[in-house]
Amino acid sequence: KAGRIGGAALDVVETEPLTAEAGAKFAGIPNLVLTPHIAGVTEESNVRVSQVVAEKVMAELEGTA
Repeated sequence: KAGRIGGAALDVVETEPLTAEAGAKFAGIPNLVLTPHIAGVTEESNVRVSQVVAEKVMAELEGTA
């Protein structure tokens, strides 16, 4: 806010998802970019997680878990 930093980008905040109340402290900072914390959300990771979940459910249903 004091203009000593050229710019900042944040993808992790204390409260996620960012609430309007928590986000208010970032209002009016033109050199700040906020993005959601989704670095690990890729097509590959979604496929992998879906497969693991399906395998765990099948194992439970088959009684092998």
